[in-house]
Amino acid sequence: MAEIDLLMNGGEAADAPTFLFAHGAGATMDAPFMVMVAKGLAARGIRLARFEFEYIATRRPNGSNRLPPNGDILQQEYRKAIAALSCDGPLVIGGKSMGGDALPA
Repeated sequence: MAEIDLLMNGGEAADAPTFLFAHGAGATMDAPFMVMVAKGLAARGIRLARFEFEYIATRRPNGSNRLPPNGDILQQEYRKAIAALSCDGPLVIGGKSMGGDALPA
């Protein structure tokens, strides 16, 4: 599994409320909808972290259109993103479409 890159918006303090936000099946973490949500929540004092599932990150350089892996793999990647996030305050996780369906238990 590749390293998780986090794209941060909002509060810099690790104890700020944080929302870890995953993209949908065909989008990237910097898709217009993701940026709009990130900026809107950051303007309201929420620290927002976005990440990409590996299948999307690997398709960026070559533009291939890969299907998402099964839910177990997506959940492992979600857990890896949580671990990579330095967060001492409240943490909420969620996502757009498939990113919300892939939430780990």
